[in-house]
Amino acid sequence: MGVPPTRSVELTLQAERKIAQVPGWEPFFRKAIAAIAVDPEPDGVSQFVAPIETGYSGCILADRYPWRIFYQLAAPNRLIIVAIQIHPARQIYL
Repeated sequence: MGVPPTRSVELTLQAERKIAQVPGWEPFFRKAIAAIAVDPEPDGVSQFVAPIETGYSGCILADRYPWRIFYQLAAPNRLIIVAIQIHPARQIYL
C-alpha cells in the first residue's frame, strides 16, 4: 500500500497551473509529489540546490523524467512544491 506521507504538501500557483496545463499527466504528478512527501531526500542529502539566478534558490530538484519538480522543505513536516518544469533534455514545449 505504501507509506503515508508525514508532511503536509502545498503547491504554488505555478505548480498547480502546470499540472492543469498538461492533460493526462495529473496522476503522474500526484504520484511523484506523494513520493517526495514520503521521502524528500531519498539519498539523505539535497539532490540539487538551484543557483540564485534561476529564482529557485534553496529548492531541491527532483528529476522525474520527463519533468523536474522543484520543492522546498519549509519545515520538517511541511513541503512546498514550487515549480514543475519540462526536463531540459526533453525536446517538447508545453
